Amino acid sequence: MFKKIAVTTLAVATLATASVSATTGSAQAGGKGLALGIIAGATALGVGAAIAHGHGPYYGHPVYGYCEFRKVRVWSPYKGHYVWRTRKICY
Repeated sequence: MFKKIAVTTLAVATLATASVSATTGSAQAGGKGLALGIIAGATALGVGAAIAHGHGPYYGHPVYGYCEFRKVRVWSPYKGHYVWRTRKICY
């Protein structure tokens, strides 16, 4: 999670710096700097949203086989005995 935030922040900071430097050009540019700044800002928002969106966290390796839900017995420290729980088991 922290890695995504750091990469997103770095990407936005880099593109924001580029857009600010592009918009601080000479007055004779005829509005090209403003258009370039708007395009760079929209690109920064798109890149940041794409990086931050992702597919959510997963634990372990991705599963490419068959998955099913089974009832398994697990120890419950709150109840002090084994209880039945539904777990996702993938092959």
